[in-house]
Amino acid sequence: MIAKRVKSNFWYGVVGAVVSALLVTLIFELYLYPIVKLSQTGVCHVRGSTHYYQTERYTMYVTLDSCIEAGGRRISKR
Repeated sequence: MIAKRVKSNFWYGVVGAVVSALLVTLIFELYLYPIVKLSQTGVCHVRGSTHYYQTERYTMYVTLDSCIEAGGRRISKR
């Protein structure tokens, strides 16, 4: 019985470590890559752009390319 408990506790530790590593990786991915907002008008706003923080209704994307593939367009430079 003691051997079974040690073995199952070992696997709980391994699974916990793997899940923790995946969560940390996901968090780093979200912060390393720019978050892009696709506004209702179809414009992709990259974090730090002029209207990024003013955009309230949006769909979030991890990359600008994925936003454009979804039908968005870049901000026009005047």
